[in-house]
Amino acid sequence: PEMLVVSEPQSVPVESLFIGIDASKSALVSRTLYITRLPGGTKKADVFSFGMILYELLTRQLPFYDCKMSLKQVLAHMQRDPDFRPALPPDDECPANFVDVIEDAWADCPEDRPSFTDILSAIKREHDPGTLVDNMVAMLEKYSSNLEELVEERTKALAEEKARSESILYQMIPKKVAQQLKAGNKIAAEQFEEVTVCFCDIVGFTKIAANSTPLQVIGLLNDLYSRFDKVIDSYNVFKLGTIGDAYIVVSGLPERTGPHHAPEIANTALDLMASINGFTIKHFPDLHLQLRIGIHSGPCVAGVVGLKVPHYCVFGDTVNIASRMESTGFALRIHLSSTTTRILRRIGGYHIETRGKINLKGKGPMVTSWLLGRDGFDKELPPWDRAIPEEHHDFKGIEILKEH
Repeated sequence: PEMLVVSEPQSVPVESLFIGIDASKSALVSRTLYITRLPGGTKKADVFSFGMILYELLTRQLPFYDCKMSLKQVLAHMQRDPDFRPALPPDDECPANFVDVIEDAWADCPEDRPSFTDILSAIKREHDPGTLVDNMVAMLEKYSSNLEELVEERTKALAEEKARSESILYQMIPKKVAQQLKAGNKIAAEQFEEVTVCFCDIVGFTKIAANSTPLQVIGLLNDLYSRFDKVIDSYNVFKLGTIGDAYIVVSGLPERTGPHHAPEIANTALDLMASINGFTIKHFPDLHLQLRIGIHSGPCVAGVVGLKVPHYCVFGDTVNIASRMESTGFALRIHLSSTTTRILRRIGGYHIETRGKINLKGKGPMVTSWLLGRDGFDKELPPWDRAIPEEHHDFKGIEILKEH
């Protein structure tokens, strides 16, 4: 309504009347009905408001209760008469020191008003303990203390949630790229002269899936990939993702590492292969899970694809050849391309056995090798004599599952 009678408590929220009353008097007059929406405010305006609240506590009345004026009229009157304030009770009806505090809080010049520290000291010094004001002050102090604890607790929770969100983001996108995205920078595709890509595949997964329920398949992959995720945390590699049962990691991007991308992937592959020792497929407890790993080094292009669910993707023949290394390899073996073999031999310390020349579909012949281990690697690798024969790599019958 246009007219709000001050003497009616239900019509005038006290907190609406005095917030920022001296911050912009002309604005308050012109926007009387929207006073609670005024932006900003000052500590000195809060002191003025506190004087009004203290007035209510002492008189049990709303400010200007004896004036039959609208809210707009009250503010207009204060604009014309800087000394216009609610009538204070006689000294014999309330402690004089409280009247002094109220009058000081209502000073027309904001700079003349006391601070809350001064007000609190005056009240504590001059009133009798155990009074209503004493309880009010204690409650305000308790509320302030609790509020600080709550703010600290919420801030800590916000920081923890931010850290969790960033951790999830860094699993989807390399940290360096994610930070640029968060800063609002456009991420252009980038060409890398040489990286190393690793494909890790479950031998006979198609047959295992055909003899399992969807929930069992998801449980198997979740158990296995969770184990793999813990392994790669120890190396400077990035998980590109999973395609079916294929687990794909890369090293050498987005930060270039010189020739060290190849040993990082080689070390990761050895650790991944060792990690399946003791791994049990819950619905096939007698089956030894077997991996086939392929590695290749070469150039590629990488960048962020998509907006809603952005992914960091790698493109180029290097990815295709790494996939061929995996698909043409044997169970429980790590298959190296000639390029990766050359880098590892140049660095030294790796146990490599030449496989010979094979024909890669669409690429022609290539001399490849097996990675057997490295100096200082003391984890047990699955024995080759436990490997599924080459002719049964696709688990052509359920009997193979039971036998191995």
